[in-house]
Amino acid sequence: MKHVLIPAVLSLAVLAGCRDDNKTASNKPASEATFDVAQQNPPANKPDEAAPPPVTPTDTKPPIPEWKKLDLTGYVDPLIGSDEVPPSDVPGSTEYLLGGFTAPTASVPFGMVAFGPDTPSLSTPWSPSGYHYPSKSITGFNLIRLSGVGCYSGGTVPFLPATDASQTSAVFDHGKDEIAKPGYYHVKFTDTNVETDLTATTRTGLAKFAYPAGSNALLKITAKTNSIGYGGNLQIDTATQTVSGSATGGGFCSNGQTYPVYFFAQFDQPFTGTASGASTTLTFAPAATAGSPTVVGVKVGVSYVSIDNAKDNLQKESSGLTFEQARKQADAAWNTRLNSIQVTGGSADDLKKFYTALYHSLIAPSVYSDANGDYMSFSSNSKKMTTEKGRTQYTTFSSWDTYRSLIPLQALLYPQEVSDMMQSLVNDAKQCGPNGKTGTFPMWVEGNTNSDIMPGDGASIIVAQSYAFGATAFDTAAARQIMLDSSSGTTTTCRNTTTLPGLAEYVSKGYLVQGWGKSTATSASTNMEYASTDFAISRFIAALASKDSQLVVGSEPEAATGLLKRSGNWANLFNPDWKNMAVQPAPQPQPRNADGTWQSYVFRKDQDTYFREGNAEQYTYLVPHDIRGLFRMLVKDKNASAGSEKDALDRLDAFTKPQCRRAEPLSMDRQ
Repeated sequence: MKHVLIPAVLSLAVLAGCRDDNKTASNKPASEATFDVAQQNPPANKPDEAAPPPVTPTDTKPPIPEWKKLDLTGYVDPLIGSDEVPPSDVPGSTEYLLGGFTAPTASVPFGMVAFGPDTPSLSTPWSPSGYHYPSKSITGFNLIRLSGVGCYSGGTVPFLPATDASQTSAVFDHGKDEIAKPGYYHVKFTDTNVETDLTATTRTGLAKFAYPAGSNALLKITAKTNSIGYGGNLQIDTATQTVSGSATGGGFCSNGQTYPVYFFAQFDQPFTGTASGASTTLTFAPAATAGSPTVVGVKVGVSYVSIDNAKDNLQKESSGLTFEQARKQADAAWNTRLNSIQVTGGSADDLKKFYTALYHSLIAPSVYSDANGDYMSFSSNSKKMTTEKGRTQYTTFSSWDTYRSLIPLQALLYPQEVSDMMQSLVNDAKQCGPNGKTGTFPMWVEGNTNSDIMPGDGASIIVAQSYAFGATAFDTAAARQIMLDSSSGTTTTCRNTTTLPGLAEYVSKGYLVQGWGKSTATSASTNMEYASTDFAISRFIAALASKDSQLVVGSEPEAATGLLKRSGNWANLFNPDWKNMAVQPAPQPQPRNADGTWQSYVFRKDQDTYFREGNAEQYTYLVPHDIRGLFRMLVKDKNASAGSEKDALDRLDAFTKPQCRRAEPLSMDRQ
């Protein structure tokens, strides 16, 4: 792990400053600037005057302090992102995806387990993480969930402490009875006075349930996944004080693919109870001391492979730990990761925002393999694989959402873990092709399932990025071949999901034709994604050949040269005759027909018409690999201002900084 010390003020004022083309020391050109002669030739000191003290420069940079570990977990607020954005903050919007979809869970960095509360399901506003801050009740505490995603998933095997057998939820108050910290969650129910404390290791969850004196002490366990409602099975062994079983997870974004999740729970108190299908209600005896609360502790091992592996995970990670020891261990794990970047200056709120964001960036990808190295193949739920010694298999790859910034950050800070993540994608591709052959990289990985909910081949981009940012310890030769085969159309699928639909057309025409199928309804933005993928693959291939920077263009393999040229296909969406398109305000990518003609200009009809979760102006800037070419494309009058960057810079000011808008900003909805 690398430590990056940043002795910089956190204030965003410097970064948010407007570009000012006229901000100079003088209105005169440098050749005509005048100087104060007295300043250039100051008078000598008189004999009876002491020389003035030396002037201490005021603009010198402060010395970089020596690195030492700080206590940073206190700056993290896991509840940030779990609320909804009030509709008034988004004028005119009918969007119901108004939130960060995070959840306050007990977990460790990149952990398999995310032990946390579920609130009642809502149809709108959407709460796919399973936790919705405005809710005032909790339906259970489950072991696995996703954070920050836009489709329902997780909520696996909920535990609900209750005082009445008919109880299906409990009431709580955020302000008085809820505490969320990295690796720890606490809540006290206001209707039953039951208190819950949660913490976790990588593959196990630990809980304490404290029931008030004189009340029933019940614990309801359901072997199901809340997000999709699939059931499972469980077994009770009162002699060993254990409950074990499995639930069905998956179905992410309605992809129709599922996987099993196994669990093994060890209690520290005897109980009675029987299993009824996929659920049970355990009853615990009152505390031995009259008037004392009944406190029940449980440790739960989780595995994607088997109940035996879940039990093994528990024994290896938490069997010798008390709850407080596990909690301190989780806090230390988070604090170590947060210390990867130390910042100075700024207010307490600035530090909270920064370290909460860094905390959220370390939740996924998540561990998939067990402590013994076992994991399930990406080809099916019946074939078990084992990692190479010293490696970990990962899941939860949202490549389209993460290639822009998350993966480069993780690769820079944690090259060892990210190398394992990239090897995981290589392993997935080797296992997911038809008839046992190698396929493409998967697109959106949950468990061992693949979803095509987002376009493009983002996985190839993050593999190339990881290598560029220092995570290089993976099978790069295999990754190169997977990229070459997918970019040429030699391989097209991973677990029956097509990765680059319309690739042949994109290659032959230089653009994707607008259509109305799942793969072509957002042709304009998908075309931009394909061009970015071409560039990433070309630089990865060139880097492997030369062991030099990916950005060096010169003598390189033919495949890299061809893909580099093809990465210019983004420009084929910019209509040179845009001024004659009704209401089009400026050069922007636009959908094209099969005969090469352009469709009527559209800025945005809805989020998935022509552009995936965006609009024409937003996707205009998705050319990170050819900024100079993009700036040339954005010149409005090529005869009057050929080569000028002013049009592009004005566009960026108008788009990103409303307070910097020029006299005639673009007329378009920026929501």
